[in-house]
Amino acid sequence: MSRRRNLVRIVSDFAQPSSLGIPENLIEIVEENWHSIRSSTLAPHSIRSLHNFRILGRNPSDVINDLQDIFVSQQTKTAPLYGKMAHQWLSYIAHCRGVKIQHQFNGPEHRIGLLQICIDGYYRTPQGPVALELFGCFHHGHGCELGASPDRQARWAATQRKIQYIQKVGYKLEYITECQWVIMRQRSDIAAFIQTLESSKMVKCRVLSSSKLLELVSKDQFFGAVEVDIHVPSHLKEHFSEFCPLFKHAYVSRDDIGPYMKAFAEQHGFLKRPRKFLIATLQATKTLLITPLLKWYLENGLIVTKVFQAIEFEPIECFNSLVDTITEARRRADDDPSQKPLGQFYKDIANSCIGKTISNCTKYSDVKIVNRQKAMVLVNDSRFKSMIELSPDIFEVSMKLRKHVWNQPNHIGYFVYGYAKLALLRFHSYLSTYLLPRSIALAYSDTDSWYGAISSDSLLKVVRPEKQAEFFENFHKYFPAIACDEHRNEFLANPLSFNDKRACCKARNRYDQRTSGLFKIEAQSNIFVGLSAKTYYCNEDKYSCKGLSKVNKLTADIYRKVLFEKKPHGDTNSGFVRKNASIFTYEQFRSALSHFYCKRIVESDGIHTRPLEL
Repeated sequence: MSRRRNLVRIVSDFAQPSSLGIPENLIEIVEENWHSIRSSTLAPHSIRSLHNFRILGRNPSDVINDLQDIFVSQQTKTAPLYGKMAHQWLSYIAHCRGVKIQHQFNGPEHRIGLLQICIDGYYRTPQGPVALELFGCFHHGHGCELGASPDRQARWAATQRKIQYIQKVGYKLEYITECQWVIMRQRSDIAAFIQTLESSKMVKCRVLSSSKLLELVSKDQFFGAVEVDIHVPSHLKEHFSEFCPLFKHAYVSRDDIGPYMKAFAEQHGFLKRPRKFLIATLQATKTLLITPLLKWYLENGLIVTKVFQAIEFEPIECFNSLVDTITEARRRADDDPSQKPLGQFYKDIANSCIGKTISNCTKYSDVKIVNRQKAMVLVNDSRFKSMIELSPDIFEVSMKLRKHVWNQPNHIGYFVYGYAKLALLRFHSYLSTYLLPRSIALAYSDTDSWYGAISSDSLLKVVRPEKQAEFFENFHKYFPAIACDEHRNEFLANPLSFNDKRACCKARNRYDQRTSGLFKIEAQSNIFVGLSAKTYYCNEDKYSCKGLSKVNKLTADIYRKVLFEKKPHGDTNSGFVRKNASIFTYEQFRSALSHFYCKRIVESDGIHTRPLEL
């Protein structure tokens, strides 16, 4: 298909050129600038906007010059030097005025008027919108030496028409030419600012091979996220079989869960068709990993077979003040009972601010309170979801959103969960490395918790004799410190008989109980029964049963019965529910405890497990 036919097809989405009064020479003008148009996201919008001018009563031929101006101006968008200079100037303006300027380096460029002309920078003031433009001397036909070209006058005339149009639609325009900025940036204060700006890597782009990228990740010289194929090699599968290092979503069928659980599923009608689960595994394809986690994988022998893409971030500890505020509030609640409500409040803030960053905006609804007449109209709308009658003439109508705005910083939540996985892997590796063989066994783990069984009444008593010094040297990196800084050397000299009853040491341990990143002993018991995710029993105060409210008191015998006798257990949930405009109490029987488990292969004894081969 020729370039001309491509153009005509774009225009014909709205109207035929003849019906808009566009002369034939416009087609030739567009063809001459076709490479610029095709590389620009503005040209199609500009062509479509001709129809809007006709509707408003404006003669389309009056905007032909504006359209040509856009085609000329687009040539500047692909020049790396122009982009770098514009970024420097806009950043300097933002720095001096203390404003946030919207430009192509922090988001989409702002568009102006029905012509949808892009401007280099934009911000609002109480007096109105401000447009910022840096004109490249050559492409805009400036009268300096840099602007010398055979069609200089035509280019500068097009630039003047663009300036007039921006001002005509109500924007205050501030512009500077390339040659003016070259002179300005020689000032010592501006030169220092530009040096600081470029050192921040905001305009940095690197081309790396897969091997070089992994090398930089291993040396902590690349920070961000990398999408890879990765697996545990054969000689390390037994080592990682207890606590698989990789996590992924996968469809699991009866054929994947081993003969023991497959027979149980067929007998009781479970997993009739494959279902998607989040599983721990020994291999993953096209999985996105944060680089600190990928570095740990590479250091521990996992193999990356393919790299798909990488995203680089600048590592900044920007949430320290938030973490410190929440942590200190919870420490005050530990010391002062009257502060406990405030401590719980800050705990909820910590949990919710992470969850909000990864919320799924496609599940949001537009809820309207309307009268009966308006409700009948909304019911027939294609976006209608549900309706509740609040009174004879008042209705609550839930509608699907017209558009979903993905404005949450999803990468923050992703990195938080990535660091949580990394913390658990490091913790498990620490215990496996320094404790005696067969002295510890993993029973259950979750996003932020680890349950294990040890062969002694104290973890400190099952440390390998030859590694005791190293174990206790790093003890405070994983657990709350037993000794304060003053008595640390005494603790390292004789850890098993150290006197931890001193006030200073107790205060340090209490302080570390709320230190982010450390593992605290939350519950101890002589029994642990784990049935599935979120379903386990440790003691009468620490147990979980997904689907049943805490009002239902469950005992260890109930969990044992489900595990060994394979009989499900259920109980009654009760509470309040809203129906239309009324509130009712309800009671519902829920079968919550089941012997069925499909996230790992269950051995023939019904207790021990091994990884799924997915």
